[in-house]
Amino acid sequence: MVKIRKSVLIAFCLSLTIACYLGFASLSFVHDKALHFFVFAILTGEFFLIFQASKKSLKVLATFTFCVCTVAASIVSEALQNYVNPKRVFDINDIYCNAFGSLCGLILAFVYQAWSLNKHRRGQPQRLSAFSPPDEESMPAREGPEDYVSIEMQDVPRN
Repeated sequence: MVKIRKSVLIAFCLSLTIACYLGFASLSFVHDKALHFFVFAILTGEFFLIFQASKKSLKVLATFTFCVCTVAASIVSEALQNYVNPKRVFDINDIYCNAFGSLCGLILAFVYQAWSLNKHRRGQPQRLSAFSPPDEESMPAREGPEDYVSIEMQDVPRN
């Protein structure tokens, strides 16, 4: 089951509003490509982190985010800006910067989410199922003669 993080959703909506203003207004920036990169990295990272997914559904969420943000939003936002504001010009390099920034944001958010889930899992006691043998890590370490078995040749029966 996937839960929604409301605080991240609010931050995403605010960031999206600012990004729409920057993308559709008649503004000109010196480092336009860097702005495209960072805006899409932030938006994609926030979009991915809106959903609180389990470790099993993390790859599905990453694929969904890739399709929505990296592919669709990168292309559609650049195509729409000419219709919303005729002074804006379609630029294929903006799409490349959008997609690359989105991909970097997705990777960073994925790594953070996986790290966070592993950190959370390590803090809780592990539950062993009745059908799986315990891990060596969960077994207490013993030192001394109990750690091994000593067999001498005189103990082995001869035929």
